[in-house]
Amino acid sequence: GMSVFVRYVGDDLWHERPLLARVGTSLNVWVICTPDDDLYTESFGNTNDDIDGFRFGTPLNVLPPGVPAGRAYRFNALPIG
Repeated sequence: GMSVFVRYVGDDLWHERPLLARVGTSLNVWVICTPDDDLYTESFGNTNDDIDGFRFGTPLNVLPPGVPAGRAYRFNALPIG
């Protein structure tokens, strides 16, 4: 599956969020999961004042350009096989 990395206002970490399902016909609202096993919907549109930045389109456990490894709150690496 694909994920998004999100940086929230006031936080210098990028948070990994697997994109589980798009909500309705919206291109910006997704059901996501956190590394702490929280599950909720989040809007990635420009109307979400809680988000300072985001990077879409990476496979789970792959950092997108512009997200330093030391500043990412991620899921543990998945075993192969």
